[in-house]
Amino acid sequence: MRHNYLYYTAVILFGIAVLLQSNASGPASNGNRATGAPGDGTACTTCHTGGSFGSVSIDLQINDDQGNEVTEYIAGGDYDMTITVDHSAGNPSGFGFQMLCLQDSDNSNVPGWSNPSSNAQLSFSAGRNYVEHDGASSTNQFMVEWTAPSAGKGDLTFYLGANAVNLNGANSSDNAALSSVTIAEISGDTNDSIPAGINEEIISQLGLYPNPARNFVQLRGFDEGDLYSIFSATGSLEHQGIYRHGSINIQELPSGYYFIKKEESIRMLPLLKL
Repeated sequence: MRHNYLYYTAVILFGIAVLLQSNASGPASNGNRATGAPGDGTACTTCHTGGSFGSVSIDLQINDDQGNEVTEYIAGGDYDMTITVDHSAGNPSGFGFQMLCLQDSDNSNVPGWSNPSSNAQLSFSAGRNYVEHDGASSTNQFMVEWTAPSAGKGDLTFYLGANAVNLNGANSSDNAALSSVTIAEISGDTNDSIPAGINEEIISQLGLYPNPARNFVQLRGFDEGDLYSIFSATGSLEHQGIYRHGSINIQELPSGYYFIKKEESIRMLPLLKL
């Protein structure tokens, strides 16, 4: 009987050890969801407690394909995301995180992750797409690319859980935090007002909308991947780019008059940048 008792004790202790280590390679990859999002169950802050690393904070930076930091998204647009896990005290031995994106209207899953950094991975659990740490990371920064969904999804929220850990093989003496970031869908400057004296009917025939514009313009007759150039009113080249996702980002242009030209076309489309 003593042999059986020792056997069962060993099995139980082994099981506990496996459980304590189960999230080391990423919670979602082990069936655990810890972002604090609706429907995600237990959050990382429930388990990773009692540490000496002070307050943990999570920063999510979103940049468009031109390198501009954004707080809104264009349907189908490509974005680079950087997740930074900070702490206010001590010297953690490692860092971890988990993130997913949900549609605000119904909390449905929004996929689109790709190309995670070497310390991150893509996971799928309970019908949801996650990006998370791939083993405890010695650095506190993680990166991933994301492609926005098709038009009409509205506001989206990224839910994040992250921790600073001591790598003692247990959840004790760690610190964790939750965060969320909501971004709105945009499709152009539909609220920009047209100055008095500008004929809206004429503007609508130019192949460019909206015009005047402040942030983005959509071009009729342009196809995905077409090259374009933007010239100032005096003819100097201001910007060149590739037409993507049905619009051009003009936020960085100073206010004034410009012309947009499609490569291999002689037509110049006038634009008033507000």
